[in-house]
Amino acid sequence: MHVAELATDGLGDWLEDTGDDTLYESILDFDYLCGSDREIKEIQLLVSFGGPNIWVHITRDGLGTVHGYWGGERSECVSPHDLRDVFDYYAEALS
Repeated sequence: MHVAELATDGLGDWLEDTGDDTLYESILDFDYLCGSDREIKEIQLLVSFGGPNIWVHITRDGLGTVHGYWGGERSECVSPHDLRDVFDYYAEALS
């Protein structure tokens, strides 16, 4: 199993706590991509760093892709979870 697949398995546990602000406080860093219309297209959340490094990229429609890096290994996989609420939280914080 690749590092991104392992992270995706753990993402479900992380999302179960959506009513608690610690869900959002546990993010180590975040970045975002804007289009030419100045609308946020994607939020990128750093959820683990220093081995493995795990980023979750979330698009406006709630689709999440987990990117995992460990040593020389790189992998990614699509999350089965709807991450629209997480996207909305960070988009609102940036407005």
